[in-house]
Amino acid sequence: MKTAGRKRFTLIELLIVIAIIAILAAMLLPALNKAKAKANSILCLGRIKEILKADFNYAADYRDVIKLAEPGLANSEFRNYWNYILWNGKYLPGNKPDCFVCPTFNPYKMLGTDSFSFWRDTYGKLVGENASPFYSTYIKLGNKYRFNYNYLYTDTVDLNYLRQNRYFSTYGNLNARFMVHARHQGNANVGKLDGSAAALRGEILQADHPVKIDR
Repeated sequence: MKTAGRKRFTLIELLIVIAIIAILAAMLLPALNKAKAKANSILCLGRIKEILKADFNYAADYRDVIKLAEPGLANSEFRNYWNYILWNGKYLPGNKPDCFVCPTFNPYKMLGTDSFSFWRDTYGKLVGENASPFYSTYIKLGNKYRFNYNYLYTDTVDLNYLRQNRYFSTYGNLNARFMVHARHQGNANVGKLDGSAAALRGEILQADHPVKIDR
């Protein structure tokens, strides 16, 4: 008496199953990538808010004065970097310097607490009025200035190396290689002097800044 054996997949049936899985994956992958990009943009915005909070805590200790970016500082002058000042003064939540790095654009890592000059942030901070060598290095909250100081931080990039940039200019093309980086599906996250943060379209920022736009 013969017993019925288990039915086996034929090669054609197996290929059909693989094709269906591939089609489903192709349909879901863009949605998953979009969701991941959105989550990273939200995390980036949260990090900018942490830096803004650190700046306002610093200002509370120094008569409402905020340290601006200083272009041209050498690695040996890292103690004058705006990010080092906030980190060394323990103004950051948890005092973690990784909040200086965007989660979607993270080309460098901290090499140790004694090697801050090797830390490369991906947020640029405002450069003061006028042109080199007459940059303002501080700004006092509540004062009126000649230039538009709406933005204190933005996503930025150094086009020569497609990596970090510590500063940006609000009053023209300081240097076309140092640009605001709209890396979140055409948006750049910015931190404002009123303490708020927002995602803005790269095209909007292009009116006042050189901008690199990633779609």
